[in-house]
Amino acid sequence: MWYCCVFTHYQDGEKRELTVAERSIMLLHSQDLSQKKKKKKIAEKMKHSRHAIKITLKRYQETGSYENRPKSGRKRTTTGRQDRYLVRLSLRNRFTTSKQLAVDLSTDQGVSVCDRTVKRRLVEANLKSCKPRCKPYLTQQQMKNRLLWAKKYRNWTVEDWSKIIWSDESDIEIFGTPGAQFVHRRPGEAFRPDCILPTVKHGGGSVMISGCMFASGKEILQVSVAKIFGRAESEYLFQQDNAPCHKSRRSIQWFRENGIRLFEWPAQPPDLSPIENLCRMLKLKLSKYKCKSKTELKDKIVREWELLSPNICQRLVESMPRRVNAVIKANGGVTKY
Repeated sequence: MWYCCVFTHYQDGEKRELTVAERSIMLLHSQDLSQKKKKKKIAEKMKHSRHAIKITLKRYQETGSYENRPKSGRKRTTTGRQDRYLVRLSLRNRFTTSKQLAVDLSTDQGVSVCDRTVKRRLVEANLKSCKPRCKPYLTQQQMKNRLLWAKKYRNWTVEDWSKIIWSDESDIEIFGTPGAQFVHRRPGEAFRPDCILPTVKHGGGSVMISGCMFASGKEILQVSVAKIFGRAESEYLFQQDNAPCHKSRRSIQWFRENGIRLFEWPAQPPDLSPIENLCRMLKLKLSKYKCKSKTELKDKIVREWELLSPNICQRLVESMPRRVNAVIKANGGVTKY
């Protein structure tokens, strides 16, 4: 693609491009003059060169516009082959920085580019720099066990999953943060008291809660599990993670003595347990409070836990078939849940 710009010269040697307004005025003057005197008269009136007038009028006759044609821009520093090489390097190690990729390209291909050029090439290949998602580490054996578990329960319906009582423990810190936070500030306000995020060692203290969830609601485990199961039918199963305290012989014996059947559970299953999402919602609701003591934090926990709608529990349980299928699709690997 080519382009053409119209320039005019002045007596002092200055050279600049004609503005859009100047070109439009030229066209207005040209309508009142004959063809022979047109260029000369316009040049005298507007004090521009005849060549500038000629190019402007010619462009208008050809294109019907006095705007500049599209410009080609600067020639690309890298070739298509070098762009594909950058993409292969990035896919080989997803955590390689743009600066390191630029160094590797210069070393291997002899092309010197800046890190911003590398970023643009990767964006063109739909490789954007994003914050990585944090997921538990899975060994090959754990992935295999997760896949076998998912295939075993892939045919369970929502009604089947509604017969599970899900349990979990969570540690809530007084000064805990729910995740990445942002602040709006002007230059020079980085250390204003209302622009900083206070931190305290070990979160300033914490409160450990134990709760359970089922399709129709949730409970705080302040009473024994036996009483909760006493209100349910015998077909209900109790789910708990594989923490050492849960797998001890004394714990297993206690469940047997109280007639509580345990649900089979694989290793590293936070994306399979719907109560994990419920605890996350609870922590997000607690983040709006500025508690100063454990007693105050406990009161807020009980209050927000009671305000969680049973409909949320129902929707989370209804997601179990999708979670199981996601594990099978990932071949036992991590999922979006």
